[in-house]
Amino acid sequence: MPPTADVLKTPQNMSTIPNLSKCCFWCQNEKSKLCPDCQLVNVCQSHWSIHRRDVCFPIKVDSDPAFGRRLMAVRNIQRGEIIMIDSPSALGPTHSSLPLCLECSTLLPHPTFTCPYCGYPLCGQSCVGGLYMRRNVK
Repeated sequence: MPPTADVLKTPQNMSTIPNLSKCCFWCQNEKSKLCPDCQLVNVCQSHWSIHRRDVCFPIKVDSDPAFGRRLMAVRNIQRGEIIMIDSPSALGPTHSSLPLCLECSTLLPHPTFTCPYCGYPLCGQSCVGGLYMRRNVK
């Protein structure tokens, strides 16, 4: 259960929050410089490629004694604005889902075709050797 607002505002808790304003937005490295483009976050040498691509990354990693590490916005984020694109670390059905093609995720109420390499259910020959199956079948 998270602490109440009164606990978060107490002076002893406030003193334990590290001053991260001069640290790298991603790793909290103190050897960092203020971004000359947005001037909102500091960035270390290792994380310039994360912070600055086409536009400056509008988020920083922050730490709170009650909630731990978290992502915090450093500017107003517009509704529908894409701020991060990430790939899943794992992709597949849950144990309780109906059978589905492991390549294209189409539901297979009665799976009849299986991958000739791994034996998992697929829609058909068109999904054999697809992007997801190629990564997982050696």
